[in-house]
Amino acid sequence: MQKELEYLSKEFADKPIYVPGSPFWNVFKDFGKDELIALIINVLGTIVFGFFTKNVFILSFAGPIIEKVGFFPAHFKEALNIYKTTPLKQRKKLQWYLKRAFKNSSTNLSKDVFLHDPLYIFFMFLGFSLYSGIPVWLLSLSSFLIAIALVSLVEVIYKEVKYLNFKRRMVKKGFEVESYYESRFLISAKEDPQKIIKKAIQTFKLNKHKELRYKDLYFENDLWEFSGRTPQIRLRERYGKEERFQSVQIVYTRASELLEKKYEQYRFFPIKKDKIYFVLKGKMPKELKDIKMEGVRRFLTKHGKDKDKSNIYFNRVLAYNKDIFFSADLVDHKNKFFIVEIKSHTNLPMLFKAMRFIMREFSVVQTTRGKSDIAG
Repeated sequence: MQKELEYLSKEFADKPIYVPGSPFWNVFKDFGKDELIALIINVLGTIVFGFFTKNVFILSFAGPIIEKVGFFPAHFKEALNIYKTTPLKQRKKLQWYLKRAFKNSSTNLSKDVFLHDPLYIFFMFLGFSLYSGIPVWLLSLSSFLIAIALVSLVEVIYKEVKYLNFKRRMVKKGFEVESYYESRFLISAKEDPQKIIKKAIQTFKLNKHKELRYKDLYFENDLWEFSGRTPQIRLRERYGKEERFQSVQIVYTRASELLEKKYEQYRFFPIKKDKIYFVLKGKMPKELKDIKMEGVRRFLTKHGKDKDKSNIYFNRVLAYNKDIFFSADLVDHKNKFFIVEIKSHTNLPMLFKAMRFIMREFSVVQTTRGKSDIAG
């Protein structure tokens, strides 16, 4: 299978699996990166003030005021490194990198001022009130870290609420939402996709079986990311002997590693997918601006770019039942391999079983990359 991977981009061949990680941990690390320097300045500054005064009010406010200088060095150092390592032909003026550094630091600085500082001060007051003999440095350090954890939690909750509200607004515009778990594998085209699907039918007692043709048109977009969920906009047309379905879709995906309770020789990287789609009637549009529904068209043309698009056509052999879905996709002009996808709406144990079946029975490369990344 390694030979077939060489047909793909170097980025994909080197890293077929990308997992964004825990939303809470990502926020904690990002916020903590800037807070780390501030932490040192805060604690040292509070200790110094502690030599001169025992006033609770002064000691509680000293750290948060002094620490603000710590939010800028890391970002400006990173900006200078990017500036120096960027080739001359692509390098912009230094001011551009410095402005971006200032903008990046301002987000965490705002969180520090409006969330972290009030929490820190509260815990300092609480600590001094309940445990008057506690060392200043210990109370300052613990208050600082607890406040970071709470800020991270608040941000994650805020983003999740914002994402739920986004889906609610899309439903109001006439979209429908389908959510499920998915896993994806590359298998050498030397294998017979029909044989794989037939074996899946026998193993999992799949009672639906069909062949379909898909035409996908992907658009570059500037939609928001929500806690590691990456967005795509696509026009999709599928048809077979007895069906035809047209839609425009906003697809959000987030990959993760899920572990079984018992030890396994395999690792499982399912993708949580939310497909937000609008059913299209009549002639299939070739661009987003050709969509007839005004509200849908206005939103998609605002966030999608008609000029930056890519086509992916593929034939799909599929079989499924109420618990599990198997498909084998052969992408046009990409005949070194085909893509096997396994999906389940709610039955994660069955998904694990199906993933284990594919990895045990066939030579595969598991990936979390989308079809546009693999075949584009």
